Amino acid sequence: MDPVIAVGLAAAIVQFIEVGSKTIKGLSDFHGILDEIPRAFRHAKAKLPLIVSGLDKIKDPAIAGVF
Repeated sequence: MDPVIAVGLAAAIVQFIEVGSKTIKGLSDFHGILDEIPRAFRHAKAKLPLIVSGLDKIKDPAIAGVF
């Protein structure tokens, strides 16, 4: 893989992990205030941690340019 592409991919993965983690924390804080998450956010709260976890696992190989 071209080094420039690997750096771009790694940066995108890291950024998504950061935004996803902040979103998860925000949803958890929101849930703590209201005692119930609105229906529109329930799916995101369930799936977003899985996506962030998966991206976190491929972050290091992407930075190393293994792909």
